Amino acid sequence: MTHFPKTLAILALSAAHLTSCATMMVGHSSTIEVTSDPTGATITSSTGLEATTPCDLVLPNGREVEITARHVAHPGDTRVLVSVPDTSRWAAGNVLFGGAAGLASDASNPGTRVHKKDIHFDFTKTAEELKAIEAAKEAAAAAAKRRSGGTM
Repeated sequence: MTHFPKTLAILALSAAHLTSCATMMVGHSSTIEVTSDPTGATITSSTGLEATTPCDLVLPNGREVEITARHVAHPGDTRVLVSVPDTSRWAAGNVLFGGAAGLASDASNPGTRVHKKDIHFDFTKTAEELKAIEAAKEAAAAAAKRRSGGTM
């Protein structure tokens, strides 16, 4: 009976290692490239990062991050980056070793969500031109939704 606590500790430690395999494969952060036209935009993020374009930003996985860019004579632009699931590196390991329990555990782990998209800020257009472009995109999306019967 004296081996029970030791065995329980080994099992608990093993379980902890198995449930974190996705984080080990994906990591705790993602690097994205931020560019602008023209270059030299001041970049700030909701995580406290500051840089000047072109630059690489290291963002924490599993959470939304706001990136704001400002350039001379331009009102600035803010983008919200949502991390997306990255199953490419950990799903196969779970199929081979972790089974359904490993897949379920890793799928619910926010650390498996990464930032994949690089960002480009275009400061060559005026604020009015950018609003007109955005309005045209929204109108096109609404028209596509109507054509598809509203199931988009």
